[in-house]
Amino acid sequence: MAFQFLDYVYADYAGYSFLVKVPVAHREVERKFVVSEDFVLPDINAVPSITSVTKHPGFSMEAIYFDTVDLALFRWGITLRQRRGGEDAGWHLKLPVRSGQKDARDELHVSDQSEVPAAFVEIVSPLLMGRPLQPLVTLNTVRQPFDLISADTKIELVNDRVSIFESGNPTTVFREVEIEVITCGQHADAVLDELSVVLVAAGAEPSSISKVARAFGKRTLQGPDVAQLPTPKATDLAADALRAIITTDVTRLLLADVDVRRDANDGVHQMRVAARRLRSALRTFSPLFDQMWADGLREDLAWIAGELGNVRDTEVLQRRLILHAQTLPDSVRVDLVPFLVEFLDRRQDNARSSALAALRSDRHDYLIEDLVQATRDPQVTDEAFQPGSHVLITPVKRSFRVLKRAMNRLDDDPATWHAARIKAKRTRYAVESLSPIFGKEYVRLGKLLSQLTEELGTHQDATVAQQQLADMADSASGNVAFGLGMLSAYELSVAMHDRESVSRLWPKVKRAARGAGL
Repeated sequence: MAFQFLDYVYADYAGYSFLVKVPVAHREVERKFVVSEDFVLPDINAVPSITSVTKHPGFSMEAIYFDTVDLALFRWGITLRQRRGGEDAGWHLKLPVRSGQKDARDELHVSDQSEVPAAFVEIVSPLLMGRPLQPLVTLNTVRQPFDLISADTKIELVNDRVSIFESGNPTTVFREVEIEVITCGQHADAVLDELSVVLVAAGAEPSSISKVARAFGKRTLQGPDVAQLPTPKATDLAADALRAIITTDVTRLLLADVDVRRDANDGVHQMRVAARRLRSALRTFSPLFDQMWADGLREDLAWIAGELGNVRDTEVLQRRLILHAQTLPDSVRVDLVPFLVEFLDRRQDNARSSALAALRSDRHDYLIEDLVQATRDPQVTDEAFQPGSHVLITPVKRSFRVLKRAMNRLDDDPATWHAARIKAKRTRYAVESLSPIFGKEYVRLGKLLSQLTEELGTHQDATVAQQQLADMADSASGNVAFGLGMLSAYELSVAMHDRESVSRLWPKVKRAARGAGL
């Protein structure tokens, strides 16, 4: 089946257009209000910023909500429904937005069909962990919609009367008003604020509870499969801190896994970072973990990070090489850029297919189960049942000493710079994971280590780019081969500049480490 939530668009980068495949997603920004049965909608025309109000004919619609029996999706902030009636009839998958506008969610849409779309099941599968989806509640809504215009912003206001059915029987009836941004102009938030004030003055009560949350009731009070834990204090047991660190990164990995499957921007990068952070924690704090248990997790995390590696490396090369090609003469660029685009697009298609196969494998399913279990019961040693201030700092000191040795070994060989980058990342992740516990000196050091790893990372990107350009030259000739050589020379100059930046930054890192007691 051709998934209808996928589309092809042209994306512009550095003056060139590329045909890319993206989800058809609507960024939902809305506010909800609970109103009484006798609530009267105020005169929206009287709102100063609203220049046009259009009332559309009312209609009825039915929404059937699907989830696992224990609400696995809803507890992650995800809803899946089949809607009948209205302009957007079909299947809707709403996903939380991890950064960006408040009150925002991404909504994916597939036209109506009898079964839950396989594409949607694929996207949320890491959160389902094998549990089946089934219809749980039905909402019948009588809706009166209005279109509101304010300059470059379009807002839909709907006045709803909702009836909830479970197992075919009516359970609750209530009214609700929603305002949702359809076209997001420069002052969309201000318009929402103004409308909210008018609605509240008329007797509406702001609500963060969705219709389906009302239907599911008290079950929605439970957290997701990976619980969000409070930040431990330095005097708390090290085992509590380790569990909090693992929980944070497993949450990041699972949500990034969902993003990878829907081809969301930066999903692959975020999933690899989460896997690396987990591996780093298991290695850095190895004296506090059961060795066999930690080694097994680290091996599987290394495997999935490696499977995603080609996708991420190609993403970096696509942006980097095409941008850097702009430094070359037009006579070279005219042949070189189309060659780069075709070569890297083909490589990216192959890399993504391989990565998705890994995500669909039994090994990945078992890894997800093991990671979720690790957030509940990490296998720690007796030493972890001491205050964190006694046993957590020593492993970080050891990691920083290893980094210093790696930095002292830097020479003309790019391999020594790559080795230093690995050690710097490991130390950075350890310091950042403990920053909420040990305070501002760790925060400052973490920021400087982040800058150091970025500089070492761009140096590694330049080194990899040179290697890849040499490989490409094997299948190129004439003007393209000449352009690849010029581009490789440019990457070498970038790498040399990165080395100078690292040399200037490293003394600052050492001073911050001394301030943090390392």
